[in-house]
Amino acid sequence: MQRWGGLSLKFRCYAYGSGENWEAFCVDLDIAIFGASVNEVEETLDRCIRMYLKTVADLSPEAATNLDATVPLVCEVQAGAHDWAVRLPGRQWQTS
Repeated sequence: MQRWGGLSLKFRCYAYGSGENWEAFCVDLDIAIFGASVNEVEETLDRCIRMYLKTVADLSPEAATNLDATVPLVCEVQAGAHDWAVRLPGRQWQTS
């Protein structure tokens, strides 16, 4: 959950991988991060989400009207597959 001003924002974010190969992504904002550890990708994803929110807050009202696009179907399908795969043995998954 992100705190932005007085708001509490929830985004669907996932991290998965093993060893030194980790990926984290935020489905709702279409942000993907790669790193060497789960902690690294979580911290980097958090920082990227904060930068995204600051950028959006600084946009003019005209530019902000382009932000109402829906999440691409491929991202929705990927998120659903990751939700399902959490139940599979043999792979480390983190959801936040």
